[in-house]
Amino acid sequence: MDEYIGSNWNPALSISTDATFSSETTVLDTSVSHHLTWGAIVLSIIMGAISVVTVVGNLAVLLCYYLDKNIRQPSNYFIFSLAVSDLVSSSLLILYLA
Repeated sequence: MDEYIGSNWNPALSISTDATFSSETTVLDTSVSHHLTWGAIVLSIIMGAISVVTVVGNLAVLLCYYLDKNIRQPSNYFIFSLAVSDLVSSSLLILYLA
């Protein structure tokens, strides 16, 4: 067994333990540019407008469901619950983007 391992030994595969250490310290530039690009500004405005329209629209659906007794049918519970979940998710999106 030792003869087989010894005959297949390749110096290129050996692990070198020669390590050199330097006392020099490298400082990375971690400063972040606080300048907004036009794309970021436009995207923020669009996302904000979509969020506001979503909240207002869902509040309108909930208000109509609350005020109109004829809408309160079992088939419309799905629309009501969808408006509630969409209102919660869009409200969380507004809080996340703020």
